[in-house]
Amino acid sequence: MYKKPTSTKYEDKLAFLLERYDKNLKFKRNPEIWLSSCIWYTPDFIIGKSLVVEVDGGIHSEFYRKTPDRIRQRALENIGFKVIRINNDDITKFPKNTVDKIRECFFAVSEENETKYNMLKDSKQSSFIYPIKNRTFQDNSQDNKEIDTRQLALEFHLKFIKDKENEEEVWNANFFKEHLSFYDKKIVENSCAMERFMLQLMGLNLKKRKESHDESFIDFLDYSEIFNKSIRVLDSMFNSNIFGLYLKNAFNITAPNFIKNLVFNGGPKINPGVVSIKDKDKLEKTIIDFNQSFNKMDIFVDRHDVIIECIEEIKKIKRIDNNKKSHNEYDKTLKNTIETFAWIEETS
Repeated sequence: MYKKPTSTKYEDKLAFLLERYDKNLKFKRNPEIWLSSCIWYTPDFIIGKSLVVEVDGGIHSEFYRKTPDRIRQRALENIGFKVIRINNDDITKFPKNTVDKIRECFFAVSEENETKYNMLKDSKQSSFIYPIKNRTFQDNSQDNKEIDTRQLALEFHLKFIKDKENEEEVWNANFFKEHLSFYDKKIVENSCAMERFMLQLMGLNLKKRKESHDESFIDFLDYSEIFNKSIRVLDSMFNSNIFGLYLKNAFNITAPNFIKNLVFNGGPKINPGVVSIKDKDKLEKTIIDFNQSFNKMDIFVDRHDVIIECIEEIKKIKRIDNNKKSHNEYDKTLKNTIETFAWIEETS
């Protein structure tokens, strides 16, 4: 059930200023935007169709908030929005200048979108998608709970993909529809469940480079090709290229956590032990390789974001260890894990 966020006094103040200084700037407050088939977000304002305005207080300058803000902004931009951030102090101290700044950004974005539209119309291309209008999706959260996409991905991978010579025979929408329906008829109509299924199926296909004798290097080029196949399957299955963009966003949003799992688990949770990353240099190389393979698809992982994820994981392990010690319990595995990954805290 959608619940509208509680507005701050600065957001209310900005709404008042927009109506006072420029009634032609049509805006919506806290609209529901789907960043992927499963992930939605409510920005503070949308001006017109594609300018997102976020009102930031001091909390957004905090270290732990910069990563989610940056990742979310990239996700919004991937599906055609532009994002401008307005500071609380500017709303109070420079009210008219703040509205002027928003107006300038709005016209710049409108002109840019019109230019893109005309270029694509003249060249008869249709790949550009304007930001999706606010959509009320059918609440299929219960359906999602009923569909065990992890187990389904494991069975589908073992039966149809692993050791399959003719990949083109498998990686197409008709094949997925036919064979997934045999397991669960709901999943082929549920875009969120299919998104999760595809990400898990991708994880099962992660592998090391064949030519590398070092156990720490992933074949990200092969992985990016599998990702492209997944995009094509979803676009064809739901007859719209927005679902490929959604899959990109979902992977972009989870990419820092994906690299973190390579460090701590050797792979995604569904496919651990693929590689071993035990020092700073191998982590840096992994991030570079990932970005080189996925940049062409507008997917990028920030080193800083990965380090934050890794440090938070270490903190979580330490909390568990301290809790056990407080109950006079000793866990050698936790102690070894903390010692093994001590280099991560030094990396930051």
